[in-house]
Formats: sequence, C-alpha cells, structure tokens
Amino acid sequence: MRKFAHYMSSMFAPYDFSGVHITPPTEGFNGQKCINVRGVDIVINEVGPGHTDGDAIVYVPDKKVAYAGDILFIGDSTG
Repeated sequence: MRKFAHYMSSMFAPYDFSGVHITPPTEGFNGQKCINVRGVDIVINEVGPGHTDGDAIVYVPDKKVAYAGDILFIGDSTG
C-alpha cells in the first residue's frame, strides 16, 4: 500500500486541490435514472463492474452524445 500511496502522491503533486470542496451526494440510483437539467433530458446508465464502484455512462438523447469516461476502450484496456 505504501508504494501505491507514494505513486498517487507523486501523480497529484503538480495540482492544487485546496479550493476543491467535496459535496456528498443527496440521492443515488440503480440500473438507470432519467433526469432533466435545465430542459435537457439526461439518461444515466449504471455499468460494470468496472474500475470503481458506481461506473456510469451519461447519455444526452437530443444531442446523441454519450459520456463514457474511462469505461470505453479501443483495443486492450491495459495500455
């Protein structure tokens, strides 16, 4: 675990997170959740298991755009 902690410390060393304030979630979902944000319909689909708990793909149907983060890989996911 110490090697991992050292790795993470070195990876994030160049960044200043002092102004970041974490806001806990007020609700969750399982499977799929449809929401509307300022008139835009958004579909959130739970996928996984993946790299972390709670992996999701966010889809905006009107724009035909999906936000997949690191869930989508081209070829091998190891690199």
